[in-house]
Amino acid sequence: MKSLGVGIIGCGVAGGLHANSYDTVAQQGKVKLVAACDVNENAAKTMATEYKMDAHYTDWRDLIKRKDINAVSICLPHYLHADVTVAAARAGKHVLCEKPMAITLKDCDRMIKAAKEANVKLMIAESVLFLPAFMKAKELVAEGMIGEVYFARAYEGVNEIPRTSVPEHWHDTPDKAGGGVLMDMAVHFNALLRWILGEVEHVRACWTDKLVVKVENKAEDNAIMLAKFKNGAMAEIVVSNTLISPAFNRLELYGTEGTIFEDHSLEKPVKVFSTKPGPKSFDWCEPEVEHEPYPGYYVISFRNEVQHFVDCILEDKKPKMSGEDGKAAVEMVHMGYMAEKTGKIIGRSDLYSDTARKLGIK
Repeated sequence: MKSLGVGIIGCGVAGGLHANSYDTVAQQGKVKLVAACDVNENAAKTMATEYKMDAHYTDWRDLIKRKDINAVSICLPHYLHADVTVAAARAGKHVLCEKPMAITLKDCDRMIKAAKEANVKLMIAESVLFLPAFMKAKELVAEGMIGEVYFARAYEGVNEIPRTSVPEHWHDTPDKAGGGVLMDMAVHFNALLRWILGEVEHVRACWTDKLVVKVENKAEDNAIMLAKFKNGAMAEIVVSNTLISPAFNRLELYGTEGTIFEDHSLEKPVKVFSTKPGPKSFDWCEPEVEHEPYPGYYVISFRNEVQHFVDCILEDKKPKMSGEDGKAAVEMVHMGYMAEKTGKIIGRSDLYSDTARKLGIK
């Protein structure tokens, strides 16, 4: 394979970030952007023209028929992820699918099964795992710089009020988005905390509410979830899409021998305090990481994410955000919804119970 032929399915904001990232990797001679697809033909044509692609389509089925396309990025509304991923895998294409992986657990399983049967890579585009600031935080935890992590707090706030206020838009609708901010945003931190702390044991409590956007067919615009991980750590995950300020994102990790703060809005986003012996012992230090405050960090994390996906294909490596990992993050979302509905502590096995089925968890 001289270079990896790539197609972009979905030419919105996420699709544009994917295309830009592939274009950067293409300069290394590893990738060729072949075609773009969107139901809005103008969007597909514009992307195809900008990145000198061979073609554009309005039907993704036409794109995945092309023999010169080896991999696709799926950047569509949540409810379309599963069907397009399954079809692309069966057509022999490696798949990089945007988060959340799917809105039901059965769809997650279908995607995993299709990729395995076709012997293609399936990677979930969880960009937070590829942000240098978060990568540094994980590295510091793994090195034992703050001892055993016993408590974590994660917060993300954005302003999605204009989009969420449109009744006809799929975003934040239960049927097409799978829920509100818990599905759309908390899934990020589910993946991140699981990556840093290990498997989740249970969700102890969850509170979701429509605090600002009162549109009838929309789901929650703010949410708080409390989880416990199998290593004993407690975690608080707070998400909001009604923030009246630039986007804000923060992670706090508290350990037996130190603390890590990560704040996307800072030029130097990582701060570490450690009692471990060393030149900065008992003092705050700010390790150097590649970073740009909002929105620049998206360009960095998406570039790293796409580079990893391409390398996994060319070097036959397992993605660090596999289909199984993507499903685990979605499971945590459903554990949150189920905890709220039942008022009970919810473990993973509860998602596959009669109670879950009666609550509509599939």
